[in-house]
Amino acid sequence: WVRGRLVEVAVAAWRGREPARWAAGRGPAQVGINRRQAKGGQIALAENPEGVCARHVDVLRVDRASGEPLALWMNHPAHAVALDHTNTLISADWPGYACRALEAAQPGLVAMFAQGCAGNINCNWRFGFEVAERLGLLFAEAVRAVAEGLRPVPEAELRVAAEVVALPLQDPPPVAEARELVARARAEREASWEQANYGLRKLLDGVVTWAQQVLALAEAGATNLTIDYEVQAVSLGDFAIVGLPGEVFVEYALNIDASSPCAQTAVAAYTNGNIGYVPTAAAFAEGGYEVESAIRYYGTTMLAPQTEEIILQAAARVLQRVCAGN
Repeated sequence: WVRGRLVEVAVAAWRGREPARWAAGRGPAQVGINRRQAKGGQIALAENPEGVCARHVDVLRVDRASGEPLALWMNHPAHAVALDHTNTLISADWPGYACRALEAAQPGLVAMFAQGCAGNINCNWRFGFEVAERLGLLFAEAVRAVAEGLRPVPEAELRVAAEVVALPLQDPPPVAEARELVARARAEREASWEQANYGLRKLLDGVVTWAQQVLALAEAGATNLTIDYEVQAVSLGDFAIVGLPGEVFVEYALNIDASSPCAQTAVAAYTNGNIGYVPTAAAFAEGGYEVESAIRYYGTTMLAPQTEEIILQAAARVLQRVCAGN
């Protein structure tokens, strides 16, 4: 059903195409805060104001040939978690409030939010709908300030490039350790089952399934495992967007942008799939939730530390192909 609907959307967009003008820019904005803090020799999920984060928003503005606003695309890294785990409603969280505010200010405009590399970045205020709205409205003001200062032009060359690389996975643990994983997962499920709601039961079942898969790999003696990873780039004139799958750490975006041959480069994560967390090489050495335990919700064994170099090199190659004059 989803594939069919996406095809319909693509066809409708193509048939409804029209001349337009565009411009891209960047301005100050900070919704996110680093969430990895060293405590007692370990990395905890806690606000770290001194940690790395992105302090800007990338904006792409598109107007009709007549000058009427058509669309605003915005990119910034921060988990949409202003609403806490007790919320059981489907919500667009703070990005939803931002998009609605921008659209309300300019009738006919479509506002689109692309999540940046927020693997280690939470939104900096929590919890509740009022907080989500406040964050969204502040972010919308930052986007509007950038968009209003842009001067759209009618010409641009569109370029697209992609490359699939094989990311190395860590070997499964020894068989005895893998059996312990299964035993602990089953014990936790049994202990929590009666009090658990539907969602938690699905989670408990999922962890058992993950542990069983890890055990199967261990018993098979699996080594040198890899996972395919698509690095994509799209450029419009001297503005480029890089797409990376997974919950990518913010350092990737900052490094890719700093070395890009394009004048402005935005990096969107959670793109073309989600393989789980994609930490930096330094984060692997530090440990923490994203490195040590989150993989049970996404796959089997965790990425290896060599991942960062492979992804950054692939991003450099696809950017070289799409950036004008290269």
